[in-house]
Amino acid sequence: MNEALTFLLALAPYLAPPLIASLIVLVKSAIDKLPANKRPFVADVVKTTVAAVEKMASDQLNGPGKKQMAVEMVDAQLKHFGMEVPLPVTNALIEEAVLLLKVPSVVVVHPAPVAVDVSPQLPGKASPKA
Repeated sequence: MNEALTFLLALAPYLAPPLIASLIVLVKSAIDKLPANKRPFVADVVKTTVAAVEKMASDQLNGPGKKQMAVEMVDAQLKHFGMEVPLPVTNALIEEAVLLLKVPSVVVVHPAPVAVDVSPQLPGKASPKA
């Protein structure tokens, strides 16, 4: 049993990118079924709901329980706004939101500009730095 687990863990870095890529394709094709003016709103509702469910129920529910709770909450919120979204679209968006929660944030730091002395140097005058 340990050998099988070790083997799977060794393969994980190689299997993760194709799995993530296929999930992205699935999500994009599901989102394409929505009207263009509703896509950002639905995606935001799903991302917010998944983050809330993760915080509220992380101790009490397992993965499928949290997903069911998220599906029900997303469905209720979208119905409140008069929107019907097919279940496969909701499921795909929830999977994407969960994946984004698990991926660590990347912070890009740009170096601060270096101060440069641009005062003109007059001939015959000593530089103040000398």
